[in-house]
This record gives sequence, C-alpha cells and structure tokens, in this order.
Amino acid sequence: MTEACSRKSTNLLRVTLVACLSLFLAFGTFSVALADEEENGGDAKGALGSFQDFAGDTGLTTSEQSDTLASVIGDMIYWSLSLVGIVLVILIIYGGFLWMTAGGNEEQVTKAKRIIKNAVIGVIIAMLAFAIAEFVLDIVIPVTV
Repeated sequence: MTEACSRKSTNLLRVTLVACLSLFLAFGTFSVALADEEENGGDAKGALGSFQDFAGDTGLTTSEQSDTLASVIGDMIYWSLSLVGIVLVILIIYGGFLWMTAGGNEEQVTKAKRIIKNAVIGVIIAMLAFAIAEFVLDIVIPVTV
C-alpha cells in the first residue's frame, strides 16, 4: 500500500514539474515582451514594433510591407499549422499523463501509447506539410532583399 502511495506521489510530482516547466516556458516569452515595452518607455509600439524596426533596418520585409494575397495565404497556412502543432504537443503531454497515472492498468497504458503514437505521426505530417508549404511559398512569393 505504501509503495502505491509513493508511486502516485512521485507521478504527481512529475506531472506538477512538467506543468510548471511548460507554463514557465510558455509565459516566459511574455515577460520578455513586457520588459522590452518598459524599456521603450511604455509606448504603444512595444516589442513587436521593435522587431519590425529591426527587420526594416536589415532589409527584410515586414507584415506592413507585404500584404499580397500570396503572403496572406502563407500566413494563414503557417498559423493553422502552428495551431495543429500546439494541439498535437498537448495530445502527447496528455498521453504521457495517462501513461504515468495508469497505475498498472494495461487498458489505460494501451490507450496512452495509442494517443502518443498517433500524435507523433500527426507531428511528422504537420512538419512535412510545413516544409511543403515553405517550399511552395518560397517559389510563389519572391524574396526581396
């Protein structure tokens, strides 16, 4: 009985650590943007404006400069594939959580393995779709430097 309790508390600790690390990584980027905004005197431009200024200084096009139909479609493809990637990573984390909390239940372990396997296949398909979209959009949208 105490071994089972110890295993559950260890699993709970692992899940908590993974969740905290994920939140730290996800929301840590927002603190960088807020710090940059404070550094700029709190103007409305913020971190995104600084990045656009940097892109303009280096000769890269910014979203303000490239509003063609092809670039809008490319942005839609990139955003949708990013959303799919986020959902698939969440599914992998969910499958890992199911596996860690299975407690020897073979049915739950099998379900977790199936979820993880399908999510990894989905990540591979999403990465291939992203690569194909990048290749096609590089041909369609000429690079201006």
